[in-house]
Amino acid sequence: VQGNVVLFLKYLLDTFHSLADDRKIELHFESDADEFQMDFDPDKLQEIVSNLLSNAVKYMDKEQGTIKMGCMTFENCIQCFGEDNGMGIEEEYHEKIFQQFQTH
Repeated sequence: VQGNVVLFLKYLLDTFHSLADDRKIELHFESDADEFQMDFDPDKLQEIVSNLLSNAVKYMDKEQGTIKMGCMTFENCIQCFGEDNGMGIEEEYHEKIFQQFQTH
């Protein structure tokens, strides 16, 4: 699909507001551009982002949690990021983060 990936990422984050509010977690979206047109697979991107956000909410160990997602544009490419103030991922699992179907 050709579309505005910035708007799509913001939409995906917005779908987690109810869940985050229930756990007193603040969600923030940051981007240096309102629009970035590109080809992307919305189903795959939704699967990836939803998994990351779901885990960030699920494993938040702070009373006042914060999850931030966003993107930065560079000429003809975009870099997306996510961060939170939760417990983090133990270093021994860093290499396995993006391997499909990994378990502890």
